[in-house]
Amino acid sequence: MLAATYRHAVRPKRSEEERTDSGRLFFGTSEYACKIVSISAGGAQVKLPHSIAIWATVTLVLDNIGALHCRVVWQRGDTVALQFVQNANWVSGKFLAAAS
Repeated sequence: MLAATYRHAVRPKRSEEERTDSGRLFFGTSEYACKIVSISAGGAQVKLPHSIAIWATVTLVLDNIGALHCRVVWQRGDTVALQFVQNANWVSGKFLAAAS
């Protein structure tokens, strides 16, 4: 078996949920529409057509979950990585409540 094929065959599923939902990102007095690329208990990746400062504190608002306070970890093009500042168990509880 080729190494590349083997890597894909045994790669475990990621704990992130792939999404195409939209949300709103609040930064200071600004509000930006964004698309959720992926989300987990620890953070999210969003598509945002604006530059935003690394390590800035922002609030991501999702209709089915509510407000999640985040820190900007990196931005590459229009993709922004966010780290939730709330406890991962608390965020997981929000996800579970939204799913039920």
